[in-house]
Formats: sequence, structure tokens, C-alpha cells
Amino acid sequence: MRAPLFIAVLLYGLRLHAAVPEIQIPGGISSSLNREIILTPKEGEPGDPNALSVVVRYQKSHKTIASDIIVPFGQITEVEPYMKASWSPTGEYFAFNLRDCRHATETFVYRVTKSAITRIEIPYYWDQARKVLKPDADCFGGTDTPIRWLDEKTLLMRSQGGLRDESKYDLLVTIEFTDSKPLIRSVKLNK
Repeated sequence: MRAPLFIAVLLYGLRLHAAVPEIQIPGGISSSLNREIILTPKEGEPGDPNALSVVVRYQKSHKTIASDIIVPFGQITEVEPYMKASWSPTGEYFAFNLRDCRHATETFVYRVTKSAITRIEIPYYWDQARKVLKPDADCFGGTDTPIRWLDEKTLLMRSQGGLRDESKYDLLVTIEFTDSKPLIRSVKLNK
């Protein structure tokens, strides 16, 4: 009777130490910089079972440069259709998006140094969006997607979704990441 119990405990222990699945976000590899962005489940994170590690590592050796913990809406175990990542030309910044509620995504931006990554909050851009939409526009479930870096510190992001009056919006948001703080440079209709 002890042998089956021992085997069950051994198998359970092996399952806990099995390889953690990696999520490779489309666009997350920069061959010219030999870097890649991956997401891995952060098992045992206090307070939230959905926590993920955002890992920046060297593409060829898989040696980790730095990582951070992020908590998306819901559990993410594989690449989802909306996911997209983009590296700045010099590799100082990268951006990617994840679901932040059932019908919306949020873009996350990080600055990379030799041994750390630092998350940078994207400024609130709806005051500027209302100028090109209508003064009382109120977003209801939208997606933010990084499109590309226009230069080493300027990100072009697409924001689209619905408004509370049931109309739709599609915007291009240009964000400049300066040394002091990020600035919204423009918000335009995507035509």
C-alpha cells in the first residue's frame, strides 16, 4: 500500500517541476539585437494565479537579461490572436499588448537596460481623443495595439473599439518616451 502512495507523490512532484510553457508574442523577437520577449506563468504568485513573468532574454543562449511580473485579465496560457509586440530600433524599449478586461487590451511599454526592465505607464490620451472624435466621447471596450516604433523613442499605437453611444472609433496614437516621462504627441483618426 505504501508503494502506490510513494509513486503518486513522486508523480505529483514531477508534475510541479515540469517545464513551464513559454508564450512567444508575435513580433517579440529582435534578431538584429539577439533579444526576445517571452511570457511565462508565474506559479505561486501571492494574490493572483493569473500572474505572468515578462522575460527579456538573449535569443540564442536564452540567458535572461531581466524580468518583471504582470497580472493580465484572465489566465493566458498560449498566444492569443490579438497579441503583438514591437522593439524600438535600438532595443532600448519594447511594447506589447495583453487583455485587460473581457473586451479590451492594454499596451505595456518597458525600457531595457543591461540588467533590468522598467515598465513605463502610457499617459492618458482620451482628452486628446475627444478632440478628434467628439467632446463627450467615452470609450467602452477598446483595444490598444503597438504598431511600430517610428524612431528609437516614439511608438505608434492603434486604439480602436466602441463608444457608449454605440459608434466605433479607430485612432492612431503617437507616444514619445523621453527620459523624464512619456508624452502623447498626437491622436489622429485612422483613415
